[in-house]
Order: sequence, then C-alpha cells, then structure tokens
Amino acid sequence: MTGTRAMPSRITLLMTAALVACAPGVRSILFDAAHPLPPRPPGAPVRMFSTERPQCPFDEIGTVSAEGGSLLSSEKIVQGLQDRARAMGGDAIIGVTQGSRSQTSTYAPGRVTTGSMTTLTGTVIRFTDPSCTR
Repeated sequence: MTGTRAMPSRITLLMTAALVACAPGVRSILFDAAHPLPPRPPGAPVRMFSTERPQCPFDEIGTVSAEGGSLLSSEKIVQGLQDRARAMGGDAIIGVTQGSRSQTSTYAPGRVTTGSMTTLTGTVIRFTDPSCTR
C-alpha cells in the first residue's frame, strides 16, 4: 500500500516542477504600499535600463525581481519582470542587474539534479511626464 500511495505524490511533484519551470518566479516590493498606483494597461511598454538612466523625470515606486531555471528562456524572465512592473504601475525598470545561482534538487531517493537559476532585478519607476511613456 505504501508504494501505491507514493506514486501519485511523485507524479504530482514532477508535474509541479514542470509547471514551475514554465514561468519565472517574480517578487516585488512597493515603496508606498499604502498608496499603490493603478496598473499600466496590458501590453504597455516597459523599458529597461541597466547602466543608463532615463532623461525624463520619474518617481521610484518599488523593486522587482524575476528568477527562472535553465529550462526557462531569458525572454520569459524579462517578460515576467515587465509584467510585474506594469502591474505595479511602472513605465520602466532602472538599474537592471543579472545574477545566477546554482540549485540542487532531489526528486527521488538517490536522484539529484543540479542547474542554475538566472535572476533579473531592478527598480520600477513611473515617469512624471506622461509624454515620456511613448
């Protein structure tokens, strides 16, 4: 009976791992959570800046971080970052940095999988001049 009960949990674990591999993990923090901004419309552009800063005046509204494993394309990680910034009411992300870390997972006794996680992090901003969003 123990072997029969363990099988569904292994299948569930593998299916969960596959679903997690399809979407980045995204975390964010609003600097003023008591006064959140309305989100930007779906598909609104969210520009990304790593070393340069936009010339338009802006307010910093929070931070965002997206992380994905080696099975996830960098485009999906960037999209996750931009989607969250848009939901926070942001127009752009500044100070974008990329990092990576090793990850080890055990899915079954005696079976260990290693891989790397890519992380993108930055500060979400909202332009104070509406003409800068174009």
